[in-house]
Amino acid sequence: MDQAEASYKAATDEYTAEIKEYKAANEAYKAATDAYAAEIKEYKAANEAYKAATDTYAAEIKAFNAATDTYTAEMKITRLQLTHTLLKSKNTRLHLTHKLLKSKHTRLQLTHTLLQIKLTTLQLTHTLLKSERTLL
Repeated sequence: MDQAEASYKAATDEYTAEIKEYKAANEAYKAATDAYAAEIKEYKAANEAYKAATDTYAAEIKAFNAATDTYTAEMKITRLQLTHTLLKSKNTRLHLTHKLLKSKHTRLQLTHTLLQIKLTTLQLTHTLLKSERTLL
């Protein structure tokens, strides 16, 4: 009887520890989701800035076509091309950050699922030990 009680207590302690681990992982998951949402907002804001810069770029190209001073026009187009290249680079960086966050999100979801499986296993073990204890 003492051995069954000791086994039951050990399983209960393990179950409690797994619950704590599950809760901690769930909090980490929530924090990562919040960070992911913040990155999405930043990505959208940068994308809007990129669109505005592209509109400005198009408008300045029209101004270039109307300009008579070739040197000034060439300087403007060079500056705009550099700005355009910089914005494309920032957009690419944000896109890669977005993919990385999606990957982290998927990893956290898988960890969450694994912890749910462990929790279910512990609950079944707990029920089995209670049944064995009752039979003893």
